Amino acid sequence: MARYAIHLNPRPVLTGCSALPARTRLRISLGLCVIGAAGIAISDYLEKEMSPTPENSIQK
Repeated sequence: MARYAIHLNPRPVLTGCSALPARTRLRISLGLCVIGAAGIAISDYLEKEMSPTPENSIQK
């Protein structure tokens, strides 16, 4: 049975991210912000459209 050594990367994640070009980091950050804003907008829309009926609500 062959044994393989596991080589861990000694650099922390933030060091690896800072090695990316500034434009790439900016695009990734903006993409995450757009996904977050879309998620909030979709959840607000669904909350308005699918509001609970009085008999199904928790508060009585």
